[in-house]
Amino acid sequence: MSVTGVSVHTGLATFKNASSTLFSAYGPAYFGSTATSSFSTDGVLSLTSALTVPNGGTGAATFGQGWIFSNGGTGALSASTSPTVSYITATSTTATSTFAGDLIPKGRLILPMGELSYFSTTGTTVPIATVSDGSTNLVKVDPVTVLSDDFSEFDNGGADNGRLRYTGATTKMFHTAITISMDAEGSGNNFYVFGIAKNGVVNSGCKVIRSITAVSDTGSTALHCMVSLTTNDYIELYAGNLTDADDIAVKTLNLFAMGL
Repeated sequence: MSVTGVSVHTGLATFKNASSTLFSAYGPAYFGSTATSSFSTDGVLSLTSALTVPNGGTGAATFGQGWIFSNGGTGALSASTSPTVSYITATSTTATSTFAGDLIPKGRLILPMGELSYFSTTGTTVPIATVSDGSTNLVKVDPVTVLSDDFSEFDNGGADNGRLRYTGATTKMFHTAITISMDAEGSGNNFYVFGIAKNGVVNSGCKVIRSITAVSDTGSTALHCMVSLTTNDYIELYAGNLTDADDIAVKTLNLFAMGL
């Protein structure tokens, strides 16, 4: 239909043929056989049903509270306060995450951890030159150790000599554990002190004392403590003799650290 002047329609007008030019309506415009989809005078579009996903819509008329997610394909978007998704990738290096309930990983939970060990039936002698008072004259226990293959963010510090170095980027608290077995050298009964050291300095709160009878006794002890480590910090075991200057022979050593 071609109109060159003003045309007033008081009833329903039906146009059966499409126009090749733009259509303008000054007032509400209604579409559909029941006229339930419309444009208002302000240009607001009202649809009789939600716009489908293949046509750029959400496929949903309303959303409840929660996360908006998709099951994939052409299905409508949904909202839920506890959606089930395959995985979530967090890329922030500064934000922290808070979990209100239990965190139960279905796969392996990768934490920074490292372990080194030493074993010998004859042992490695640790020379002790001067008697210790528990804080001074402590020497490093440095047999030829082996770094465990199953480690994360740790290395041996460049040499297999009893050093476990943290290489992670984030400063964390670590549960450190050391188990050692040893023989006393010299004669008589000796009291030895063992301590975990960070960067060559023994932590005053990470020490243990063990008495060993020289020649006839092989003793063992364990030590656990919390240590804060930042990038390239390292931990080692130090020992001292509280009785005299007799040496000690280390037969086994296990040093472990796990970030928390």
